[in-house]
Amino acid sequence: MITVLVDEEYGYRSWIWHFDGTIVDLIRWWQGLNEEDTFFYKPSRSLKEVNGREFDEVEHDELHDLIMDKIHGGDDESDVDYVLIHMHERDDSSLYYFGKFYYPGSDKVWEPKTVGWLRALLEY
Repeated sequence: MITVLVDEEYGYRSWIWHFDGTIVDLIRWWQGLNEEDTFFYKPSRSLKEVNGREFDEVEHDELHDLIMDKIHGGDDESDVDYVLIHMHERDDSSLYYFGKFYYPGSDKVWEPKTVGWLRALLEY
């Protein structure tokens, strides 16, 4: 089971979701999504339908702290052992895992040279 931290832009809510399967299964599922934008508007409903698991809603600050703990807990900025999904619209959603960004409905993968900018963003 994979623990996924979900940042929902519509509604500005944060969730913890548990995905049944491996990280490879999760990435393949995400990259295979060809859903309409409405899928991304309400992750507490749409993602629950993926495997029937309930979400745990958390305060944004709590999600922020969980992410920061993971980032600061590693020896290196790229040593991040969690999955983060940002959900907004289809063309503005991403899955982040071990320094790589994956996009729904696409096999495109972006691997920035450093995730320091992510750390800076989260420390606002």
